[in-house]
Amino acid sequence: GLKGNQRVGFAASCMDYPKLASGPGGPPSMSDSNCMLYYNFDQYLYTESEGSDQGVGVFGRFGWARQDVNPAAHFYSFGVGGKGIIPERDRDTFGIGYYFMDLSNDLPPMMHSEQAIECFYNIKVTPWLEISPDFQIVVNPGGSDAQDVSLVYGLRMRFEL
Repeated sequence: GLKGNQRVGFAASCMDYPKLASGPGGPPSMSDSNCMLYYNFDQYLYTESEGSDQGVGVFGRFGWARQDVNPAAHFYSFGVGGKGIIPERDRDTFGIGYYFMDLSNDLPPMMHSEQAIECFYNIKVTPWLEISPDFQIVVNPGGSDAQDVSLVYGLRMRFEL
C-alpha cells in the first residue's frame, strides 16, 4: 500500500557504431545497430502517514547494453533513500547507494569494472534553494587498475528562479 515505481526501458538505433574490438591498423569495424535495456524501481518501506512522501525506501537499477559497441556492458545499483526523516526538516532528502559497472570484454584487458558507494544529504534551505553535500568512494575509477580507490567530495547547489 506504499508508494513505489517500476520502469522498464529499451532503446535501439540503426546508426553505424564503431566496434570496440577492431582489428589492428586500418579503419574500425562497424556495427549497423545498437541497443540497451534497463529496469529501475523504487519503493517506500515506511512513511510518516498514509499518502505521505516523507519516509524511507529502497531503490535499484539494472542496465544492459551490447558490449561490442558500448564500453559499459552491465550496470547494477541499489540503495536506501528518504525524505523528511529529521524533525523540522520535512523537505530534506538523503540517500546512500552502491553501484557496480561491468565494462565490455571487448575493451583492453586492464579495463574491467568500477564500483562505488555514494551518500548525500540534500538540505532544502528555501523553497527555491537546495544544498547537497556528497561523498563517494570509487574502486577502480574508470574501470582500470591504474588507481585503486578515489575519494570524491562534492557540494551541489541548485536554485530555481
